[in-house]
Amino acid sequence: MRYFAAVLGLLVISSCATKPAATPALESTPVERAATVDLTELEGQEMSVEQFLKVCQRASGRNFTYTDSTRAKLEQSRLATTGAGLMTDADFDIYFAARMSVCGFQTKTIGPEHLRVYLVEPRAS
Repeated sequence: MRYFAAVLGLLVISSCATKPAATPALESTPVERAATVDLTELEGQEMSVEQFLKVCQRASGRNFTYTDSTRAKLEQSRLATTGAGLMTDADFDIYFAARMSVCGFQTKTIGPEHLRVYLVEPRAS
């Protein structure tokens, strides 16, 4: 038992005396975005634009915000989803902008790009 305690003590001392292996510095890398956005659950459905935004937010990782007055307009506006499915991130941006434009809304980026926050507003006539 004394032998075990002595060996254990030497191991602890030797592990404290040795330098830890150098760890590489962490590089600052941009946040990876999803390569694809899956909107297959939307295909052929009709819903309010507000419901559409919620599904798109969950599927794409984007964050949509709007005022209370815009919310009322989003709830009243209806949208039939066609062409939804599995798409690239860039294709989603095009699809989303087209759907919002048809319904009379536009989005603009607010805040830092990495947060992906978009303000939804009625499109100016």
